[in-house]
Amino acid sequence: MRTIIGLAVLLLAGMAGAAGAQGTGGDALPLRRGFYLPEGTPCARASNAELLLFTGRGFNVSQAECRITRVRRQGEAYDITETCQDIRGGERMTGQSRILPAGPEAYTLVADGSSQRYHYCPQAQLPAPWRNNRLP
Repeated sequence: MRTIIGLAVLLLAGMAGAAGAQGTGGDALPLRRGFYLPEGTPCARASNAELLLFTGRGFNVSQAECRITRVRRQGEAYDITETCQDIRGGERMTGQSRILPAGPEAYTLVADGSSQRYHYCPQAQLPAPWRNNRLP
């Protein structure tokens, strides 16, 4: 899905939560809500191309909003199906990925034969465009 998960898998697809999904506080996944970046990218150097926003229902990226439509827990992993919508053209995409949480503020995304680890970034540590955004 979007998270560079292909973060581009869905060209910008992300993960969003679904009814009946397992997670914390009704969220689809046991992750802290907020912004995430690929491991190795400092929060202060976030860019539109890499930044993901976990809303509890999905991981939105700069050009797509996603909703997890199915979550299946496999041990410590979560296999998800998500549907993303391009915010410019309205095109919808669906894809599958696996999320391996490493605590509430980090996870590895596996999709399309590759994997990427992400870490949480406190909003106050992000550059100006995101530092003051109102979160959903």
